[in-house]
Amino acid sequence: MSFIAELRRRRVDRVFRAQERRLDHAHVNRLQRKITQSIETSSLHLELIADMKRLNSLFCGSAY
Repeated sequence: MSFIAELRRRRVDRVFRAQERRLDHAHVNRLQRKITQSIETSSLHLELIADMKRLNSLFCGSAY
């Protein structure tokens, strides 16, 4: 993998991880505020974040 390609892969990975952290923190904040809808859909939210991680890995792996 070229140096430039590696830099791009790392950039994409950083962007995905930052978005994952933002989503995680927002979800935890809603749970702490005891928002009923967030409590009821918590497992779905966590599954979506896990799916996002898998997609990130697939995109990075196939792009380079």
